[in-house]
Amino acid sequence: MPVRSFFKWLVQQRIILANPASELEMPKVGQRLPRNVLSIAEAESVLSVPDISEVLGIRNRAILELLYSTGIRRRELTQLSTTDLDFDRAVLMIRSGKGEKDRVVPVGERAMDWAEKYLVEVRPEFAQDPDEGTLFLTSSGESFSPDHLTNFTRKYIRKADVGRTGSCHLFRHTMATLMLEGRRGRREAESEKIP
Repeated sequence: MPVRSFFKWLVQQRIILANPASELEMPKVGQRLPRNVLSIAEAESVLSVPDISEVLGIRNRAILELLYSTGIRRRELTQLSTTDLDFDRAVLMIRSGKGEKDRVVPVGERAMDWAEKYLVEVRPEFAQDPDEGTLFLTSSGESFSPDHLTNFTRKYIRKADVGRTGSCHLFRHTMATLMLEGRRGRREAESEKIP
């Protein structure tokens, strides 16, 4: 990059006529898969940590279930509205996600059940007028900050004592890895059936 920039500057300053570095191809940096992912049993251990006999536990379980089921980013979760959940189609609408793009994400049945339980039993206790419709609210009726979400997720992972560290993004990597492993397992099973 410095060589290309230098020659570009030389051309702009009219010191040379053509940029000899313009045809240089930059090496591609390989992307590594995350090493720190949860197994299904470890993820289930983390999900079972919130005390669901309390309203905060129900809310927190719903948050963890959505993170695990959908793999959405923490900022996307903090910006969710109550209207972004479509219970009929079992999908979640992400508005202005990474790159300011909208997308629809499928949600597992269990995560939808926890989200519905939270909406019916807990959110009305936290919501204050005027209600802006933010899906997940703190006990004081405010939207979560991404850092608050990170801290409580990290706390549950630590409490589960699964030997892993991380927070919201750990669920994103776990969901993606388990989906790929599931797909690979189905392909292997299908290829065994072929005579």
